[in-house]
Amino acid sequence: MDEKDIEIILTLAELKNFTRAADRLYLSQPALTGRIKRMEADLGVPLFYRTSKGVIFTPMGETAIEYAKDMSILMRKMREHLKAHSGSISGSLHLGCSNQFARYCLPGMLRDFLNSFPQVTVDVVADRSINIQRELMRGSFSAAIIRGDFKWRGCRKLISTENYCLIYREPIRHEQLAGLQYIHQKSDNLGQEQTDEWVRANLPFEPKSRVESNSIEVCIAMVKQGMGWAILPEICLQDFTGYREPVFTPAGQPIVRRNYLCYKSSELKLPQVRKFVEYIDDYTGCALSSHS
Repeated sequence: MDEKDIEIILTLAELKNFTRAADRLYLSQPALTGRIKRMEADLGVPLFYRTSKGVIFTPMGETAIEYAKDMSILMRKMREHLKAHSGSISGSLHLGCSNQFARYCLPGMLRDFLNSFPQVTVDVVADRSINIQRELMRGSFSAAIIRGDFKWRGCRKLISTENYCLIYREPIRHEQLAGLQYIHQKSDNLGQEQTDEWVRANLPFEPKSRVESNSIEVCIAMVKQGMGWAILPEICLQDFTGYREPVFTPAGQPIVRRNYLCYKSSELKLPQVRKFVEYIDDYTGCALSSHS
C-alpha cells in the first residue's frame, strides 16, 4: 500500500459513494476499481461492497479505515516536523473546532492570523465537541477549540465564556411562560443539563409542551416565529433581536459554557502551531480587555 491507497480508503469512508470518490481523487472509475482490486489482493481480504445505496465496508474494511487514519496522521506529522526546520512560518495547521464556535467566532480569528502568517495553510474540521475531542486524542489535529470541561492531559487554555440565556421574541415574565411551548435544544453537554435544572427549579409549573431539536439555529428560528421560548448559549444570539435574560444556578452563579484551546505540548515544535497558540493568547487577552 502507498499513500494514494490510504487516501482512497479514507475518501471512500467519508463519501460512501464510488462515483463521488473517483471525482474527488481525480481518477477514472476503472482506474479506481483497479487500484482497489490490487489493494485487496495485497491485503488478502475484501474491503467493501458496492450496493445501490453506496459503499458498505466489510468488518476488515472498517479495521483498514482505522489503520489508514493512523497512517495518514503519521505521514502528515512527519512532513510537518521535517518542514519545521526550514526556518519559515509555513506548513499546515490542522484545527478541530466545535460547531458553534466555528460558525460565530473562528472566521474572524483565522482572518487575522492568516493575514499575519500568509504562508500557513489551515485545515478546519467543525463538528460536535465530543467528536473533536476524540479525534484530538487520536492526534488528528494540531490543536482544537472545544466547548465544555473534559479530561485532557495536554495543554488547555480558556479562551471564552458565554452565558446561557432565556430567549423569547418579546419581553416576558416567568409566570407567562406557562402558556408557551418550551423549545428545547437536545445536547449532551453540562451547560444544557444545568439549564434543564434551571427550568425545574425556577418555574412553578411543568412547561406546556416541548419542541425538541438538535439544531440551535432551528430553535432560534422557532422562537423568532413566536412558537415558544428557549434557553440557549449567548454565542449563538448575535443576530437575535428579541428578549434575552441570563439564567443562574440555584447558588446564584451564571450558567455558562466555556470554550478551550487544547493541544499537546509536542505540537509546539511546529512553528505554525506555536504561533497560532501565541496568537490565541494575544487575541483572548485583547477580547478580555475590551470587555473589562
